[in-house]
Amino acid sequence: MALTKVRNRMVDFGGGIYVGGTGVTVGKTAANNGSTAGSEIQSDGQIFVTKDSDAALYFNRLTTDGSLAIFKKDGATVGSIGTLSGDMSIGTGNAGLRFNDPHGELLPHNVSTNSGTDGTVILGSGGVRFKDLYLSGGVYLGGTGAANKLDDYESGTWTPAMSVEGQGSMTLASPVGRYTKVGNIVTVTFSTGTISSVPNANSARAWEITGIPFALSGSAARTPMSIRFAGLNANAVNGLQGFFYAGASLGRIEVPNETNPINSSLWAAGADVYVSCTYESA
Repeated sequence: MALTKVRNRMVDFGGGIYVGGTGVTVGKTAANNGSTAGSEIQSDGQIFVTKDSDAALYFNRLTTDGSLAIFKKDGATVGSIGTLSGDMSIGTGNAGLRFNDPHGELLPHNVSTNSGTDGTVILGSGGVRFKDLYLSGGVYLGGTGAANKLDDYESGTWTPAMSVEGQGSMTLASPVGRYTKVGNIVTVTFSTGTISSVPNANSARAWEITGIPFALSGSAARTPMSIRFAGLNANAVNGLQGFFYAGASLGRIEVPNETNPINSSLWAAGADVYVSCTYESA
């Protein structure tokens, strides 16, 4: 087909191809910045491809893997879209992503070499950060083995309850408990507020603690707790000692007297107890 120089008028070359003063259109008689179906190559270099209710553009590379489309700025390549083993890749240089469809994976990719990368792509930076990350699984930190997997983190509150061993509940003015769980390691803290009543006991009895948010691992030994107290009477001159039982959600606090606990009913009402403990959860 021979083309003749055209100025300020539209020429129909047949087959839906039109040439006018503003460029070339296919499938429509005038350029309109893609507002109706058809294709436009405008005189300023812009291209519009418009399709009603279907894909507007197809790229098909035959035989080998590699780039499907290359993008440039002032003649220099700034990015590309390509294919590898039936997957799509996108990026610039060694900062790219491969969409691995068979395994549902998003993989770091070097689009220049069309190959995967390992441990070279950084997600965000110190002054350009992402906001939140939502995961249903875990995070592997510093390695890929099971020991490197962090699969749980949470923090919250819990309500401690205390009783005299075998005698009944104690009255706590304002019990407050907090916890932090990282993997299977749990740190719990709590305070009782003022204890206003302690059930009487006729023999040596300890205080029992219940309500911790996670039971201890059965493979762990008894885990000691750190205790601070105020307002105990002279019968508690030896201080307090306590631990949480392995494989349970139960703790025990007692006043030691050589090898035997003193009767806990002798601990005066009006005391305040503060406890912290870090243990391995089940």
